Amino acid sequence: GSLSSGKTHTLMGILPEETFRDNTDASSILQGSLPQDAGEDENTGIAPRLIKDLFNGMTGCPSSVKFTVRCSYVAIYLEKIVDLLEPNANKTLSVYEDLKGVQIDGASEACCFNETDVIALIHRGKACQSVISTQ
Repeated sequence: GSLSSGKTHTLMGILPEETFRDNTDASSILQGSLPQDAGEDENTGIAPRLIKDLFNGMTGCPSSVKFTVRCSYVAIYLEKIVDLLEPNANKTLSVYEDLKGVQIDGASEACCFNETDVIALIHRGKACQSVISTQ
């Protein structure tokens, strides 16, 4: 898409600020930023809505059902795939498709137990993305 056309804003919206550095309870990151019905807040992007719906759906399942949520965060920059969770690893990442869907071979994964974990990873990846784009 064109420069400044709103791609990132559409996907991410206005994310809650990361407050881990001042020892604030991590759950406060999401307070007020992802309303109970995320569709009501026009500043909430597609990704935070999806994250909220994913964890709400898991909460509504019987306790006998177990879930594992793993997240990766990559960017395509100058036709190269960069792992934003481990940007200095100098790994060659490749994309392929199999029965599970589109996969990125070599991308790091982090287990996430709730919405706060995913939002924290997004902040971490965004910080690395800013550094990479200025290099």
